[in-house]
Amino acid sequence: MIAIPRLILLSLAALLLAACATQPPVTSVWTAPAQAGHPYQRPIVLGVATSPKVRRAYEDHFVKQLTAYGTNAQAGHDLIPDRYLGRLARLKSAIAHAKADAVFIAHLVADEDSHHQPMTRLAAVPAHYYTLADYVSQVYRDISAPDYYSNPKGLRLEVNIYDAKQARLVWSGRSQLLDPSSERTTIGQVIGEIIAQMGQDGVLPRPPVSTPASARQVDE
Repeated sequence: MIAIPRLILLSLAALLLAACATQPPVTSVWTAPAQAGHPYQRPIVLGVATSPKVRRAYEDHFVKQLTAYGTNAQAGHDLIPDRYLGRLARLKSAIAHAKADAVFIAHLVADEDSHHQPMTRLAAVPAHYYTLADYVSQVYRDISAPDYYSNPKGLRLEVNIYDAKQARLVWSGRSQLLDPSSERTTIGQVIGEIIAQMGQDGVLPRPPVSTPASARQVDE
């Protein structure tokens, strides 16, 4: 795996993440009740970030690992230029052009309380999560605020999956708490843990034989 240099801007923290070993690898997992057994094959991956470099890191790492799962994943930056990232019309056009069946959205969340241990499974998520339009609009507003990453108490990588046809949430999860001051864990490893959880929850095809049996996942 390619080593990632130390961050210069706080928004680049996602490139050199390290996780607290006392936490499960994926937390705050929510799955639509009727979703099990419906794996997606043609997802678009959209990294929401103010830095094009960070956006591409999200998308390229996801596409590489999703491809290994047998999907025909596409990076959002191949379909939506950075200047149009927050425009829903461009996202809808990209979905149609790619004939995508799902949209994976990833962004770095500024956690309000680094000492709070989140639940591994959630019965509900915030109201704006349930629809693609509401979620993308809110996340883009959040990360564009000049003070959003100014003094975070904790950082987590959040990933939501939306059914492309219905534009409705089918899966949501967050990484364990991340420490941007350490380089023990790369963004590729964090994404790998999240993808493993998606596979366990039935939103991806069966994992490849080469997937390590020791991969940590959230118990049902």
